[in-house]
Amino acid sequence: MEWLWRYRVECDALWRKVIDAIHVSGRRWDSYPSNKSIAGTWTKMVRIGYRTKVEGVHFVNMIRERIGAQGDVGRMMWDWKRYPNVDIEGAELVACHRLVGDVRLTNKKDDWGWNMEGHSVYSVKESKQWLLGPVNSDESYMYKWCKWIPNKCNIFMWRANMDRIPTMTALRRRNIVVGDGFCTLCGEAEETTDHIFTACSVASGVWGGISSWCKIPPLFMFSFKDVFQLINHLDGSKTRKEVIYGLLILTCWCLWKARNDKIFNNREANVVHIVSDVKVLGFLWYSSRFKEGKVDWKRWCHFRVDLM
Repeated sequence: MEWLWRYRVECDALWRKVIDAIHVSGRRWDSYPSNKSIAGTWTKMVRIGYRTKVEGVHFVNMIRERIGAQGDVGRMMWDWKRYPNVDIEGAELVACHRLVGDVRLTNKKDDWGWNMEGHSVYSVKESKQWLLGPVNSDESYMYKWCKWIPNKCNIFMWRANMDRIPTMTALRRRNIVVGDGFCTLCGEAEETTDHIFTACSVASGVWGGISSWCKIPPLFMFSFKDVFQLINHLDGSKTRKEVIYGLLILTCWCLWKARNDKIFNNREANVVHIVSDVKVLGFLWYSSRFKEGKVDWKRWCHFRVDLM
């Protein structure tokens, strides 16, 4: 990527003259010349520059020309050979004025700028930030690792947060035949990450059971990312929030496990059984990582976390 930037700013460099001698053709007016019949590093870099796209903007379009003018900008005048004297020439003049109307000249030489937050010089750091922009645009949606649950649950939630789990919709996007593509648990709608964990009737019943057990308000979610926001709206101690956060992750994992059991083992999903699995597995994993004593099963069943 950096070499595409250097191609623009290092006009007199010997290496650029070599590139132009090999790749420039009088029949093409590409921003970055590339002879496709010649395989090599430069051809690959140009192809990557045109293919790399973030939110509809190609990398090569992020390098913009900054037009300047030497001398007194305020006294620049049109240099006419003759004035327009027919209607079509007048219309073309109006169209020309519209094209250059937004151009603002400064008393500087023409140069090239990196179109990112007004910076004029390209850097690898800013290029990386641009590439990662959509991922890091909202830190609240970034997955936060839970320490007391197994890594397999954390990895599953991390993948689900990026919509990288094999739901029916995801499999169909990869041209894999999956039947009608409806939700495996309820069969009422298309199986997406958002549906199976929030809108599915089975999931709604499970969330109702978990909220009642944890003594928190009923959980209403409209997308999978809302799962990560719930903990920010709950009252209680840091320990209680940490336990509930882990249980939210564990609930999603148990829902996915129940979905797989129905597909591969033909075992019907039951809300009561899923809630029971969350309680039992939660007790097993939390008690094995609890460092301040012993977790009592009876208190766990009544979710008296602060008294453990």
